Amino acid sequence: MEQQFTTFIAVYGWQLALIALAGIIILGVLKYANVFSKIDKENRQPIYLAISVGFSVIASAIYLAVIKQFEITYFCAVAAAILALNQTMYSIYENTKLRDLLHKIFGAIDAKIKAKKNKDAEDNNKESK
Repeated sequence: MEQQFTTFIAVYGWQLALIALAGIIILGVLKYANVFSKIDKENRQPIYLAISVGFSVIASAIYLAVIKQFEITYFCAVAAAILALNQTMYSIYENTKLRDLLHKIFGAIDAKIKAKKNKDAEDNNKESK
């Protein structure tokens, strides 16, 4: 995996690598938030793929257009590389402790946000009395 990621960075640049990883991160956040809980488990994988790869490919197209390097052949190569990197990163996310670590991080962030909202609500109640 590390070799594939470093090769991706060497060939396509760190900007496109970050865009590729952003698709996985967004999917992880959506999964953590149980956005897909109403969808049957057997139907989730194509949706996961569409979201993570779709976001990264669209964002890559926008990035390449902005920097005026969009060419269809180059874009197709980037899209194929993003798909391969995405599948590798998703497999690692699902099958290692990385998922557990990210869940702990998201849980801590969520707890801090809820604590801040509760404190703000208490402060507003005190002020209104």
